[in-house]
Amino acid sequence: MQVHLASALAQLSRYAEAGLHFEATLALDPEPADAHFHVALTLHSLGRTAGANGHYQEAVRLNPGLAR
Repeated sequence: MQVHLASALAQLSRYAEAGLHFEATLALDPEPADAHFHVALTLHSLGRTAGANGHYQEAVRLNPGLAR
């Protein structure tokens, strides 16, 4: 549910709010690669590239297919 709300907020360019909901999703389960990827996208959109890079790396570690 959180991930759907976060996705909707990101589509509305409400990146700060979206990031909070994606991070809440990760707090419940830190394993979904797609959640890390979406947190990275929202952080990147906010200009927080250092934080984004860590989530991009974790997403690829969890799902190497994302590196394509």
